[in-house]
Amino acid sequence: MKSFGFAVHVCDDKGQPSKASFPIGLKGSTTLNQLIVLCAKHSEDKQEKWEYVSDDGYYVRLWYRAEGSEDDADWQMIRENPATGGKPMQRFFANDDIVLMVEARRNGFWHRVDEEVIAGVQARAKQQKEVEDMPEEEWRTALTVGNLCDHGATEVEGGALKYKEAVVKADDGETLTLEYRGLKQPAFVVERADVVLCKPYSKARDWRNQLRTNTKLEVHRSLHTNKTVRDRKPVYLSDSGEHVMYRDGTTEEWWICDKKEYDMLKDACIGYFHLPDVKIFNPLDLNDARSKVEKDAWNMYNKGRWGECPLLRINPVEGAGTLDDQSGYEGLPKSVMVEGHVAHHPKMMGQYTWVPAVDFFEATCKRIDRKHGVIDIAVKPATKYSTYSYSSYWDNEKIVQDVSIYGDDIIPPKTYCKKAGSASAWNKSEKAEGDVGKVGLKNLGNTCFMNSMLQCLNAAVPLQEYFLEKKFEEEINTKNALGTGGILAESYGSLVEEMWSGQFKSVGPTGFKDVLGQVAPQFAGYQQQDSMELFQFLLDNLHEDLNRVIDKPAVPPVEDGGRPDAEVAGEAWESYRKRNQSQLVDLMYGQMRSHLTCPKEECGNEARKFDPYNSVSLSFPEGQGAAADMEVILYKKGCSTGIKYKFPTAKGAVYRELMDQLAEKTGINIDSLAAYDVWSGRINKTQFTPGQKV
Repeated sequence: MKSFGFAVHVCDDKGQPSKASFPIGLKGSTTLNQLIVLCAKHSEDKQEKWEYVSDDGYYVRLWYRAEGSEDDADWQMIRENPATGGKPMQRFFANDDIVLMVEARRNGFWHRVDEEVIAGVQARAKQQKEVEDMPEEEWRTALTVGNLCDHGATEVEGGALKYKEAVVKADDGETLTLEYRGLKQPAFVVERADVVLCKPYSKARDWRNQLRTNTKLEVHRSLHTNKTVRDRKPVYLSDSGEHVMYRDGTTEEWWICDKKEYDMLKDACIGYFHLPDVKIFNPLDLNDARSKVEKDAWNMYNKGRWGECPLLRINPVEGAGTLDDQSGYEGLPKSVMVEGHVAHHPKMMGQYTWVPAVDFFEATCKRIDRKHGVIDIAVKPATKYSTYSYSSYWDNEKIVQDVSIYGDDIIPPKTYCKKAGSASAWNKSEKAEGDVGKVGLKNLGNTCFMNSMLQCLNAAVPLQEYFLEKKFEEEINTKNALGTGGILAESYGSLVEEMWSGQFKSVGPTGFKDVLGQVAPQFAGYQQQDSMELFQFLLDNLHEDLNRVIDKPAVPPVEDGGRPDAEVAGEAWESYRKRNQSQLVDLMYGQMRSHLTCPKEECGNEARKFDPYNSVSLSFPEGQGAAADMEVILYKKGCSTGIKYKFPTAKGAVYRELMDQLAEKTGINIDSLAAYDVWSGRINKTQFTPGQKV
């Protein structure tokens, strides 16, 4: 087998190869991904100030060019790629008369700047601006293949129009053929003059430019780091939504399993039915192919062992039709019928249909490079198995680098990966007739910080009327990169409407909380947070969602110049309003004057600033304050029921003082007491243990 030897340089701060290099020798069977990893590890030893290797991946790019070349344009990149990274090196390089260069990141960005890519991103932005400025009729007339647009459709009969980003695939004059971007749904035809056809991101939110680090999105399986997960295709979903039938790309064999198990992205095939040794892509050919390889029976798993299931058949569904090329599985049946088994797993029988949702999974945006139009995403790794007993474990998230932010392999969160809401009573709104608007908000864990803030905003009458009268819907800014595209404003509007409907005595703000966690990961989960921080975030983002200024102009800073306060303040406010106009600004924003004087006598310079603000933080006076009644339930060992004690406790008291009072009331030695915070019947937090001093 051929061997390779390379000279490897480290990329410097200016994106150029270092003068010094180190040698590396490898077998021709070494894959490109292995080559990148080895170069990264060697480079980290040589250049410690940059991070090349971390727990979630290798933050490197590998470049090569012919030995002796001095032209910077000759450098070609070898990217760590899920699809091609397993390619042997000897199939990529004809010989070893090349040099390599390892590039790391600095502050999250690459040293080398790709001018061609940057120019493409800038051209895209310029084209979008030209479309925005174009008269409506002129835009419709010019719309042709490759152009973007928004298209509105109802998801349920009689429902409101929901707009999605689309691309023109065919232009037939009076009609256009469109595809929704990234969704892998069938193409459809619309009239060019149809009112549901709109300029790009005039109705659909510009979620790509509103994407933030640590927020969720959905990605196609082709981007997953695990080959087994990537190659499971096609996948058919049962009508019940509880089971899938899929073809494993490694063995080319078909399986039927639980949807929950499939969603765990397992790195080994697992299921209740398996057809071994039959390597067929089209499921309708399975019945005929089985007899040819003398495998007339599917294998069936039941009660810890495999057995034959000779009656199982995959049959066509009348009138189902075939998939188009947009799905990626052109010519395959849209639906198949699995039937013939009645004994152990009858619920897995029935109709199975290909739906695009099964090809997507949730990921997290970890880095955004808008200059080059790329992001890094963290994907959940494939679940590993210790046995076939469904016990599993997984490694840390894996990073997929430089995914195009404008590509069709990523789609907005909650498109397909929607989690079913909890049916628990504690998070649902309680119906009852009562005073309109005077309702409680249910605590979703430790979310009293959120509820208190929402109740304060609910009492702001002008803001409340603005949302109740749905005036906000006309002012949603779908393009503002500083906002959420309107999803936070819409969610808050729905919450206000529910609170003022007069139908509830208490409301569970689960929908608002889900959206809040989606756009602001710091508020995801149900732990205690800072109420003032949430208030500031909510007002800022509601303002940006409803900002009437679509294209924000560049505004120079306002200079003091020794002018009167009124003149400087007026100019500062006018400057602010050039970029910020919303109902929130009209109702809840003011201006704060700050005045600084240099303390040096020989200087004495003064500076005044007039800044916008929407809140003032005030601290409570120190002191013990009024006592609060504390309820403690005492459980003795071996008893399933407890005794409730209620006694006043000074504000600011520590748990040791609480336990002292409990010990005095019960006559139990304090060294025998422990205190726990219990939620939903489970211990949530240990507050006091025997021997604790405070």
